[in-house]
Amino acid sequence: MKKNNYVAIGCNIFSAICFGLVGYAYLYEGRMTNGIIFLLLGVVQMILGIVNIVKDETIKIKRPLIIGLMVILIGGTVVGYLGISQDFFIGNRIKTDDSYVLELEKMNGTDQHYLNLSAGDSLVVHLSCEEGFLSLEIIDEDGKSIYVGNEKKNVDEFRVHISKTGQYKIHVEAHHAKGYIQVEQEKKE
Repeated sequence: MKKNNYVAIGCNIFSAICFGLVGYAYLYEGRMTNGIIFLLLGVVQMILGIVNIVKDETIKIKRPLIIGLMVILIGGTVVGYLGISQDFFIGNRIKTDDSYVLELEKMNGTDQHYLNLSAGDSLVVHLSCEEGFLSLEIIDEDGKSIYVGNEKKNVDEFRVHISKTGQYKIHVEAHHAKGYIQVEQEKKE
């Protein structure tokens, strides 16, 4: 096998691996179209590498062109991979005057909802995290957290008691999360 062939085969295999990793990451994030495109590009690169090995042919590409293509490939892979960490949401959201429900198939990012509550009310909370990381924070009008929970597992129902009347923010942060959050107002009797 000729020396130039090793460079070409190495480029094909390296780019196939990069495309495959980015494609897998996109699929993991639920971005099917991008994932399939990158996986197909990886397959094409791997086929080109196999053809170079089988034919044992020298690809006549000048060194600056190879270096330029590698820079573009590595840069595109890094940009593509960093782009998949964007916020996304797959599931259902229900926001009403007295409740907040978040059913997550897959979520990365934050969400929030506001509830107007009276002193003596309670919030009934159900929280379940099957995958990833899910954080729930309940904040009063003054910016003081009255509940903070970072959950990696299921939590049974619990209540958060409201001591003063005002608008409360329900803040959720998720990292590759699958799960369920339900926060319902229980009015004082």
